[in-house]
Amino acid sequence: MEEFRIGPVIANIAFASAFFYGQGIGGLLLPPYTESFGRKSTNIIASASYAIACIIVGVPRSLPAVVVGRFIQGFLSALPTVVGSGSMGDMWDVPARIWSVDAWVKGSIVGIALGPCMGTYISTSSLQWYYTL
Repeated sequence: MEEFRIGPVIANIAFASAFFYGQGIGGLLLPPYTESFGRKSTNIIASASYAIACIIVGVPRSLPAVVVGRFIQGFLSALPTVVGSGSMGDMWDVPARIWSVDAWVKGSIVGIALGPCMGTYISTSSLQWYYTL
């Protein structure tokens, strides 16, 4: 927010909402695509593209790049969210699928629970983990 000299509402739209809009659109468009062209190649391409989107967000230091990059990240992050259980169904039998979905759900819950705590610790740590120029 301070780096781009924008207010909290614009920062929320730029950083969070762009991601969620992308995730919503990706959740609608990606499942039919993976059913038509296969999950494996789509997952590989999405993973590589997500890494590129992270570079787009982190390197240029421009607000439009952050908004576009966050939208792309959200769009691509929808792929494992909406087709993950189908991918597990393709790989494993029923008992293994049950345990994998169980671990997936528990991992999501742990991530949601620990993410804000870890983020707050890192951002307020005396170790000065934030990036400065």
